[in-house]
Amino acid sequence: MNKVLAAVATTAIVSSAGMANILWDNGGIVTHPGAGAGGLDVSMASVGGAAGSNVRQQPGLDYFRVADDFVVSGTWLIESITVQGYETNASTPGWTGGSLNVWNGSPADAGSSIVASFSSPTVTAAGVYRVFNGAANLSNTARPVHNITFALNDLQLGSGTYWIDWNVEGGASAWANPVMEANPGDPNAPITPLGNALQLASTGWQPLLDGNESPFIVRGVPAPGAAATFALAGLIGLRRRR
Repeated sequence: MNKVLAAVATTAIVSSAGMANILWDNGGIVTHPGAGAGGLDVSMASVGGAAGSNVRQQPGLDYFRVADDFVVSGTWLIESITVQGYETNASTPGWTGGSLNVWNGSPADAGSSIVASFSSPTVTAAGVYRVFNGAANLSNTARPVHNITFALNDLQLGSGTYWIDWNVEGGASAWANPVMEANPGDPNAPITPLGNALQLASTGWQPLLDGNESPFIVRGVPAPGAAATFALAGLIGLRRRR
């Protein structure tokens, strides 16, 4: 796994509302910064690789979904989780909803259970085009990536490893792009890091694409340490006013 725990800024915070930090960044997708149409970034698929995995809810069924894990250190109040996906040939996706579950283990394991569930995500343009492999595809605009943000309303989680699984509903299609990394040695052979992300298909849970990672960001604040930070900031302020 190529997991990155982002540094948490030591600012005065008593609530995550409007002041959330990035607590976990599971990886980015940009392989060619500024090289796309209109100067936007590009996420190019690896050589012979697929552009994405199906993450659109099938009517009356429980698939398709994408899942991946993150690690909580201490106690977190989670304000939101942002995942990414695209609808082919849609500058504005026609999705009508979606859902995200937080699990206390892998959803593929029988002993795991759902901690909390959320719906009604906010969808915004990510400023990135997802394209198939090859320099000729850099100008392709068929797959604009969108950020899909679920509000978790300060969900409190203690130390441990958790999983999310998510999907969207409606629209003509929905595809989840994997984590990508630029390849300085050969820009047109970008790297798709291996990981443990999963996709729920008609046959059950299976590795995402070729065993890749899924991009998502967890935002919120640490607690109860945030209260101590706030108190320290107040003392500093008092000293400066003397």
